[in-house]
Amino acid sequence: MFFGSLEKGTICIGPLAILVNMTCPSGFIMTALHSQKSNLSVHDVCNDALNLCDRHGLVPDPILFSVFYTYLTQPDSALARSVNDVLSRSSQLSYYDLRYIFERFFLKDDTQTERLALDEKIECNVVEIVTLLGKNAENAKDFVGKLDNFGGALDQETDQSRFKVLVEELATNANAMKDDTLLASQKLELYEKEIQALRNQIKVLSEENTKDALTNISNRGAFDDALLGAIDSMKKTNKGFCLAMADLDKFKSVNDQFGHQVGDQVLKFFAKIMTANTKGADTVARYGGEEFAIILPDTELLSAHNLMVKIKHELQRTKLVLKKSSSHLGEVTASFGLTRSRPDDTPEDIIGRADAKLYEAKSMGRNRVRSDGLD
Repeated sequence: MFFGSLEKGTICIGPLAILVNMTCPSGFIMTALHSQKSNLSVHDVCNDALNLCDRHGLVPDPILFSVFYTYLTQPDSALARSVNDVLSRSSQLSYYDLRYIFERFFLKDDTQTERLALDEKIECNVVEIVTLLGKNAENAKDFVGKLDNFGGALDQETDQSRFKVLVEELATNANAMKDDTLLASQKLELYEKEIQALRNQIKVLSEENTKDALTNISNRGAFDDALLGAIDSMKKTNKGFCLAMADLDKFKSVNDQFGHQVGDQVLKFFAKIMTANTKGADTVARYGGEEFAIILPDTELLSAHNLMVKIKHELQRTKLVLKKSSSHLGEVTASFGLTRSRPDDTPEDIIGRADAKLYEAKSMGRNRVRSDGLD
């Protein structure tokens, strides 16, 4: 496992501006003037953001500050709704909840910018191809016109020397047309190869955009799409599916005792166990900070329950050891809430039932699986 403190940027708070020097891939600089949606001054918003960190037992850093600042100044934003969604399920916000929200809403812009740049390159190549084809068509039309003229001239020519000159001109024009066609063909091949390479980059970028940066499993956006797809498929085929919500138990204590980077490794390890125990059609996703979701298509409730129990036991019996100190991390456990789809389900319906069972598992002592319809 990797150890070390997270590199932090700087927060400069003044009456007119805030400068947050981030250490994310493309960097992140946020300059804030008075919010149009708030009567509070920037100074007040800064203090409130720092107070929120303190209220939730968090050490302020640029990531947390950015999320809380946006939350306070843009209460109707998707980011604010995501924060409120976490608060509706837990009164305490964790570092992982907020970092996940940061990655989801701030880093997404970098991906979109890169995607737009690739699309623009493809568009430029297409314009070049259209221009090239148009020029080649004009050359061909011109050559056909010359052939017609040569044909008429040859029919009327009786002078052998002049006849020879006309044939040589015709050969010269034919060779020029041949060269132009070959050059155009080579350029088209290069453009096609470049477009294919750009499409491959877009494909990779699209795949990355559906993956959680830390665990490399599906992210929240990909989960939302997969859940809508599962509901749509259920209505078309009358084949139901199961949804499990999983949450690492007392995960905050792991972070408090060993640090966030050890916590990162625990999250990655848990994701690896879930992925190893599911099949290709299943979706394993990071739903929030330390909360995960598993969609199991065409799976009966009892089978899904037994699978969650297997994952739970595999996590519990694995002894995690810190590499540098060789000390044991202690027992790591998770709680699971499980439900099966119903014909009229919306995403909110089925998530609500699974979440309720997860809360039940937590309230009954953690480290257990609670299933809607089996308990």
